[in-house]
Amino acid sequence: MSTIANLTIHCHNAELLSSFWAQALGWDRKVGADGSASLTDPSAPNTIWYLENVADLEPATGRWHVDLKAQGRPEAEIDRLLNAGATQVNQFPGWTVLADPEGNRFCVLH
Repeated sequence: MSTIANLTIHCHNAELLSSFWAQALGWDRKVGADGSASLTDPSAPNTIWYLENVADLEPATGRWHVDLKAQGRPEAEIDRLLNAGATQVNQFPGWTVLADPEGNRFCVLH
């Protein structure tokens, strides 16, 4: 049996991307001397995302995907994420597809 140690995200700019996701999730952020970054959920310190700068990336839709559940009204959370730097890609009954500043898609569930 295995457990998840962290989620690794390959990106062009780990500092920018980690800043966005730290704001979006309210997580703690650390940036390494090599430009990599890690995000930790303060309420679950074993939940870690590691962001690593990579020169050659596969298409943004295939690197990873996250579904977020809004704690309040989904519309308010979508507005907050858009103000933090996300862009809206599409909307469906039950979820809205957004993209972070590097184009990685994620969903906000309604």
